[in-house]
Amino acid sequence: MQLLNIKKIAFASILASGSLFSLNIYAQSLVSGFQSVDNGTGSASSTTVTSTTLFGTQAISAYSNSFSIAAGHNYSLTYNSSVAPSFSNIIFTTQSNSSAPPGSSVTVVPSLLAGSHTVTINSGAISALLGSSSYVLVNGSSGAAWTFILTSLTDAGAPIPPPPTGPSVVNTQASVANTAQALQGTYTLQNAVLANSFSYDCTVFGENDICVSAGGRNTAVSAANGLNNTSALLIAAYRAMANVRVGAYADQNLSVNNGGSTVNLGNNTPLLGLFAAWNENLDGTGTEVKATIAYGQKNTTMNRSVVGSGATASEAGSGSSTLNSQGAQ
Repeated sequence: MQLLNIKKIAFASILASGSLFSLNIYAQSLVSGFQSVDNGTGSASSTTVTSTTLFGTQAISAYSNSFSIAAGHNYSLTYNSSVAPSFSNIIFTTQSNSSAPPGSSVTVVPSLLAGSHTVTINSGAISALLGSSSYVLVNGSSGAAWTFILTSLTDAGAPIPPPPTGPSVVNTQASVANTAQALQGTYTLQNAVLANSFSYDCTVFGENDICVSAGGRNTAVSAANGLNNTSALLIAAYRAMANVRVGAYADQNLSVNNGGSTVNLGNNTPLLGLFAAWNENLDGTGTEVKATIAYGQKNTTMNRSVVGSGATASEAGSGSSTLNSQGAQ
């Protein structure tokens, strides 16, 4: 509690006594060239300090002109003390032209050490002192005389952000590119299946003008690591008129070799199609006009591969979607 009272009284004496320290400013140094403060005499060469007796101890307050505390900047403070006085600390306070309320204060060196020392002042510790600030030394010790010199106060600038952690952009982009390449092969396979289905037909009719055909199909995409699928086919048609037939077909996957684990096609639903045809002659010769539409839907699972290793490796991921195929000829 005594230390708190000493700080308040020391600050009050500063406001009354005015400017007592000269200030030299350099490109990176905010405060430098401070004079020494002698506890025995209460004065330093050509610089006067306030000396007041408080609670039987000697208190010294030293005041600089001002220096500007910038937001987000760290500072480096260097001082030299002949002894380690008890209950002595260095305080920064705001001035009237500061953006912070006048009289705000932060203890930046809570306990002085003997010898020369450099203290790093974190930007967060003095965030309440943005703008014009000043320096105060509060001494609550008594006994032998000691000498204190504030050597410099240097702006270290804004702290350098730590290097990014986690997956690198390059590895993530490579992983996405690999997935896109695997999807391209799947699209090619489904397009081939759809295009082949346009040729499905049934042209041999019985007494009831009905045609039924069953078969199988295997479609492979050689450029996609052996990507292929095998299906069972069922085709049916009805001869509505002597020269006209209409029909439908179902192309049901039995198995799929997905050519790796990046993209997996399901076998859940068949490719369905409708067709209608007109022939000039009953024996199938001459002009023929045929129209076909088809629609297919496949469940698709995608597993994004890991590219790289260690902390910068891309993240593994998986997801599902529905791949729809539709066309007309």
